[in-house]
Amino acid sequence: MSIARRACLMLLCLLPLMAQAKSAEKTEEGGPDFEYIEMQPAFVVNFGTSGRIGYLKTEVSLRVAAEAVAAVELHMPALRHELIMLLSGQSAEALAAPEQREALRLAALEAVRRVIATAAGDAAPAQSGVTDLLFTSFILQR
Repeated sequence: MSIARRACLMLLCLLPLMAQAKSAEKTEEGGPDFEYIEMQPAFVVNFGTSGRIGYLKTEVSLRVAAEAVAAVELHMPALRHELIMLLSGQSAEALAAPEQREALRLAALEAVRRVIATAAGDAAPAQSGVTDLLFTSFILQR
């Protein structure tokens, strides 16, 4: 193998390492101080207690401050439980309009913050490090 080929092969092997170093450098220099955490798998719950039961499938992502990522990942089972209970307690009417879905999103955000704050022994849920909750998919079947 020629020297030029060996040099090219060596450069190709080093490219991923250089890209990773550049990414770490960018984060240290003022990159985002938050991460998005996708709650996997998607939530599938039934809702409604009178008459016909409906189904809801939703995917949820959390926007979390970088320093709180470990706490959120540690308490993920408790977070999933809280969201399942909240979502399954909804009525068909509460999920129908966009305004009501926004109210549900805010209630879910508050529930997530409360779980993290309680687990940390903190009295202020707003200081949990979870800055937002997003429904990245929201499918209803009645």
